[in-house]
Amino acid sequence: ERHSFWIWRSDAGATVNRTLNGDYRIRSRSCLGGFCSWLSCRVSEWPMLSCSDGGTLRAQVPDQSRFNIDGTEYVRVRAIQ
Repeated sequence: ERHSFWIWRSDAGATVNRTLNGDYRIRSRSCLGGFCSWLSCRVSEWPMLSCSDGGTLRAQVPDQSRFNIDGTEYVRVRAIQ
């Protein structure tokens, strides 16, 4: 799903998008030749996310503008109006 309700960005430039179907897409900050590394995750049982690589990540939402995944803080840069 390409469209998202919310987008968060880390200080390092990685992004998290919440897609319309409820998945979270995590993009690393490093892209080579226009190809970026994506990881798709879904809430399995809050606060745990089950991801497409078979791993799990822990999520936290300290407030409406911040999203934390396994210790990396992301700040919201876009929300649906």
